Amino acid sequence: MRIGILTFHWGTNYGGVLQAYALQTYLKGLNYDVEIINYAPKTFRDNFLLCFKSKSVHTIEKNVCEYLKEQKFKRFRKKNLNLSNTRYYNATDCERLISGYDIVIVGSDQVWNPYIALNYGRVYWLPVKTNIRKIAYAVSLGCEQYPTDVLATVSDFINDFYAISARENTAIKIIQPKFSKGQVTVVPDPTVLVNSAQYMPFVNRHINNRGCFIYVLQENQKLIAEIEETLQCEYDVYKPDINKWNQYSIEEWLSGIYNNKLVITNSFHGVMFSLIFHRDFFVTLIEGSLSGMNDRIYTILEYLGLQDRIIKNAETFTMMKKQTINWGDVDTRLRQFKEIGTKFLSDNLK
Repeated sequence: MRIGILTFHWGTNYGGVLQAYALQTYLKGLNYDVEIINYAPKTFRDNFLLCFKSKSVHTIEKNVCEYLKEQKFKRFRKKNLNLSNTRYYNATDCERLISGYDIVIVGSDQVWNPYIALNYGRVYWLPVKTNIRKIAYAVSLGCEQYPTDVLATVSDFINDFYAISARENTAIKIIQPKFSKGQVTVVPDPTVLVNSAQYMPFVNRHINNRGCFIYVLQENQKLIAEIEETLQCEYDVYKPDINKWNQYSIEEWLSGIYNNKLVITNSFHGVMFSLIFHRDFFVTLIEGSLSGMNDRIYTILEYLGLQDRIIKNAETFTMMKKQTINWGDVDTRLRQFKEIGTKFLSDNLK
């Protein structure tokens, strides 16, 4: 049986690439013939190139930094992802890019986020009639309210899937009314489907018991500054983007989580790899228009009984920072959650 995975493997996002690697690795371990469909939206590439023609020094500088980071990601993809021989750039290629597979798995990551995925066409909803089995695994919407016009556009595509699972609770409320073929299930991110040992070849082990790794996106600068101030006497602080000209590779990012005693993050995959590597962590939530992304973190923390790892101010962090995690309890719950994911795949790949 030949399986194609359609996901956001092409972005310069640590978790996006690693979840693609994890799903591929898990399925290969079950002896499936699996590859990642090498779809990289032309609009993403074109927008990136256009920025180099900008008259703004700041814009050019930002994109040079992003280009340098992308070269590191490209090396990782080439070495560790089994990409399709053909590279696709246009959403209109959808019928061609899924041909030749028995099953296409869409996901994981925010492939059904209306504010991201629609920028690259409707390809992640597989808007073609075909006998190929369509499965959505741990798709994320990244929002709590789905735009009505977008939902109307993709409803028929959603109902054409064979089976659907999602990464966060709010996604169920949005997707289930549009999917009549069965129950939409919450499943874990692919990163927990494989053993932690699968990531160790990418880790340069150098444990720092005084280390704190801070990885935040769309950060609350005031809160992060206050947290850093409380850490100064006790911890050495590391950030992956501290040098914009030499941002972390995927291997360095994983090592940053593995090698440090404490992790501060608002990244979903920052949380996931803290769990995988048994690192104490705290979460600062994303604020403003992107706050809908927090539900994927709420979902996993609620399932594991770790809601108290969310900090909303420096005072809470000061009180909580000495509290350690009961990893025995977490591992038991995470193992049960993993079984839900593996059962979903097992049942729907038959």
